[in-house]
Amino acid sequence: MFRGFGAVVVAWFLFTSMALAQSRSDVSINAFGSFVTQSSGQQVTLAPTTSAGFLATYRHALKQRHALELNYAFTRNSQNYTVTDLSGNQSLNSIRSNVHEATADYVFTPRKSARLSPFLLAGGGALIFSPVNNSNNTALGAATEAKGVFLYGGGADYRLLHNIALRLQYRGLVYQAPDFNIFGYSTGTWQHTAEPSAGVVYRF
Repeated sequence: MFRGFGAVVVAWFLFTSMALAQSRSDVSINAFGSFVTQSSGQQVTLAPTTSAGFLATYRHALKQRHALELNYAFTRNSQNYTVTDLSGNQSLNSIRSNVHEATADYVFTPRKSARLSPFLLAGGGALIFSPVNNSNNTALGAATEAKGVFLYGGGADYRLLHNIALRLQYRGLVYQAPDFNIFGYSTGTWQHTAEPSAGVVYRF
């Protein structure tokens, strides 16, 4: 009986080891800083504030070097608009907003070592700007607005344990500047957000 039990235990450990070795998915939670460029056009200057946020990612490997990702990110900042009228007078209005990101991307891993896995990524999705009703808002009539976004970036995973890794990465987002559907707030230009981040990865 003990021999049979021992064989079962050995077989279970072998199966578990093989399954972990062939792990094809991971999830990660990351903290990031959001640094948005200023944009100007059509007598309007938009200067968003710097903020912090979190990013949740699910990655599934198709092959050894190729994977797909689904991402959700959240941050909150203020969109500060300086509007110049025909007489040259300027007015400053601020819209405090939640920014939600829903994207998907392709991940390429050029090479791997025992612990380090560098990667590049590119994809797209949407950014949703949702006004927060509080005393910081000085613009009336702001409405939730979605903008298409192009995503690119790169980084590396550093394995700490068998199925736990540290992820350091940089993500860049390119999209049209939001105006919250307020007449006269559109810059008609593109904006860029830089998101350096760090987080923990769990492979399964």
